[in-house]
Amino acid sequence: MAGVAPGTSHWTMNDLAPASKDAAAAAGAGADSFRRAQNPADADTVARVRADFGGWLARHCPPAVTLHHDVLLAVNEALANAAEHAYPGSSGIVDLLAHHDSARDALSVTVQDYGSWRPPTPTGSMRGRGLLLMRALADEAVVETSSHGTVVRLTWHDLHRRPAG
Repeated sequence: MAGVAPGTSHWTMNDLAPASKDAAAAAGAGADSFRRAQNPADADTVARVRADFGGWLARHCPPAVTLHHDVLLAVNEALANAAEHAYPGSSGIVDLLAHHDSARDALSVTVQDYGSWRPPTPTGSMRGRGLLLMRALADEAVVETSSHGTVVRLTWHDLHRRPAG
């Protein structure tokens, strides 16, 4: 993001310049947006970003408690994975972009890091279930990996037709 130094958190709501062409398409008419770009990928910053996103979500999406918690948990998993796995032995950044499109009654969230992908390794522990959890909680969960980082796209449809928690 122009004008924001790496390692510096920046956020705005509505009237945003989307981070990519895909985000620009998702930000069509009737979309309210949340963006936190250039966040240090560490546990403390991820917690603050999640809290800010939770406040935005409460203001822009239906008040169904179950849906609210499902979205927060899925987004937290994506943020935590970036903080924990994308930059082994070094520091990096993570971006969060969300759009609530009232015309299409949909919520889309993108979490992006610029580190390296580490495939999940099966273990007997309780760890390593973040991707499964994201896929179970979102209507759509897509993970794209490349040499430029990882992009996680989470989508929920028919927000107002869901039963309240």
